[in-house]
Amino acid sequence: HVSNETDIQKIFNLKIISKTRYSQYRNLAYLMLFIFKDQFDKVDELFEKLSRLFTMYSLVYAKAINEVHTLIYDIRQWIVVGNIEQITKAIEEKINLFKTQQDLVIKKLEEPIAILPTPVNKNLLCWIVEYFNCNKTYSGEDLVRLFNIKYDIEHIHATANEQECQGIDKNLQNSIGNLMLLEYDINRSIQDDTFENKKDNPKKKNYTQSDFPTVNLICSCDRWDKQQIENRKKDLVDKLYDYLVNGKI
Repeated sequence: HVSNETDIQKIFNLKIISKTRYSQYRNLAYLMLFIFKDQFDKVDELFEKLSRLFTMYSLVYAKAINEVHTLIYDIRQWIVVGNIEQITKAIEEKINLFKTQQDLVIKKLEEPIAILPTPVNKNLLCWIVEYFNCNKTYSGEDLVRLFNIKYDIEHIHATANEQECQGIDKNLQNSIGNLMLLEYDINRSIQDDTFENKKDNPKKKNYTQSDFPTVNLICSCDRWDKQQIENRKKDLVDKLYDYLVNGKI
């Protein structure tokens, strides 16, 4: 049972960490909650920052790196001795390092994430984007239910559709501007159809049957062309950067 917004945020942070290259550390939350049981608010803040930090490390590096493993080793030592202030300081210092590397983080957010060797980045970013919109549309148990829907990463402009390829290169097509979460069964139904048919083809499962708020937003568009993708990409890169380095949703 989800009782309040804080519970939802905890679930979101755990979900995010489980999708990073550091999913093995998701149980760190329970250890912190056990040791610092009289400081729940501080633990929630720490875990939120840790989820953002893991996300940035996952985006910037193609594999899990020793720097993060060393950080977690230190954090575990500080948990044992009850030094929550040192944990906070260490995590914030790492986040601040990424603030000094703004160009690098933005470059990674702008990459054609759907054609990278591993699916980590596209799943991470599309999932965070969905949470931005879900948080405005759903609450409580309805929001948590959405967290658990079986999904695919959908190319709004279909990868193999020759009819809609004017001016849209491979990098743009595989960027965050053209990607979103979509229910597995709907994605399998529409395949590489045109945007118009994906929106409202009555003969197939289509976008209008999705429970994801992002899909509903895309459905409100009259067309989906190069300009639409570029505009959405710029908007999402700005929002994702602000979330990752500043914690703003």
